[in-house]
Amino acid sequence: MFYSTGSVELDELIGRFEPGTMVLIEGAPGAGKTTLALSIAHSNILLNNSRVLYIVFGETPSKLSVIAKRIGFSDVDEFVSKGILKFNKIPFVNDVELINYITKILSEAISEYDIVIIDSVTPLTKILSGYQAKRTWVQMVYDFISKFSKGLVVLVADSMNSGHTDEDLKMLEFVSDVVIDLDYKIHETGFLERILKIKKYRGKALRVVSLPFLITSKGITVLSYIRQDFVKKVSSRRKPIELNCYSLEKIFGSQIIEPGTQVLIIDKRKWVHGSHFLRYFMQLLSELISRGLKIKVTSFNPELLREFKNIIMECKYVKDCDKILNLMKIHDIDPRTTQLHYFLGESCIPSLLSGVDVAIVLGSERLFHIYGSDAIKGVIINMIEYLRKLGVTTLRYMRIDDERNVPQYYVEFHDVVVALEPLSDGAITVKLLKNVKSRSPIAIPDIEFKECLKT
Repeated sequence: MFYSTGSVELDELIGRFEPGTMVLIEGAPGAGKTTLALSIAHSNILLNNSRVLYIVFGETPSKLSVIAKRIGFSDVDEFVSKGILKFNKIPFVNDVELINYITKILSEAISEYDIVIIDSVTPLTKILSGYQAKRTWVQMVYDFISKFSKGLVVLVADSMNSGHTDEDLKMLEFVSDVVIDLDYKIHETGFLERILKIKKYRGKALRVVSLPFLITSKGITVLSYIRQDFVKKVSSRRKPIELNCYSLEKIFGSQIIEPGTQVLIIDKRKWVHGSHFLRYFMQLLSELISRGLKIKVTSFNPELLREFKNIIMECKYVKDCDKILNLMKIHDIDPRTTQLHYFLGESCIPSLLSGVDVAIVLGSERLFHIYGSDAIKGVIINMIEYLRKLGVTTLRYMRIDDERNVPQYYVEFHDVVVALEPLSDGAITVKLLKNVKSRSPIAIPDIEFKECLKT
């Protein structure tokens, strides 16, 4: 039997823990250490029927229960009442009494539990005065591991910026089989970025050592990885989109748009109306909905959303316009008042996208303006890659004066990039700036797309 890491993505990325493993979870306060420890407990109770002893120094058992319920561990009280999970609060005593007390608890745990979690060892290292006392305690834990050969031990420790000395942490890292470091960074714009690092995994050569993650209602969610079985299951039902428009075929270099294609439209005008190119896309979307495809619209600019709704409600080019608009899943998000890091991460979760065939994103320029393009680079790229891997064809529309103001990485991660440019005589030109299938840029008069419209 192998033990879950507490995350389905991590289970597949780094593999589950072998029996007899000691795991150290380190990081600053608020980084998500307790969340990961509780997730490990919950996952293994469900998957392996494991019995878990959770030794706690800082938080009370009732506080841990509250935290557990916030991350989807809703049955925590049931498991506690059945004795499957036990929270044991350690009193603060002197060196000798503390070592003896924990030794007694660990000795009893060998026969009663499969997993022992100590959260956190930081107060313990502070109480133990002197290097020798700490060394004695670490040796005691090490001896326990050798006897607990079929179980899993998880230690939680605060990093040195919380008062933990380098020596304390190095000592724990040395004896641990696996070291997971959780960190976060708050950018000047207020954007919160979380990173999980695998600093050590004895006996394994890892492909990935640094992973962006979120703390959600489901626990730790790794953003940069989707399980391959899920990708295969979801993407297998995707169908190519037929264009039936010669002018658009010149843009895409094909009569179809392959599933997962990421399209960026940069509009350098001050209005949405008047473009036959955009009208054709609205008509195409309505036809896709009529055929049963699911479309999700996410807008970060309410003005753009209103204008796009107006194009649909013209009803001249869109049949059953009222019905079509109601069938679209529309999310109007204000980046100034929404916890954007949470929303973008939740948008990346595969389970929420498995039922979406086409995604429309409006007004991403506001994200770059409010949060800064560098601050949200990782999350934006992850969102694009999630949609691509799941086969969700995505159309992103942004309004900006000059395409040079668009972050370079945003252009690079799209398959097709198009710019709508106004001419001095009031006409519009549709310029192909990038196509992964063809490196030759082209310009097509917008009026040509009128021939594709069905009235």
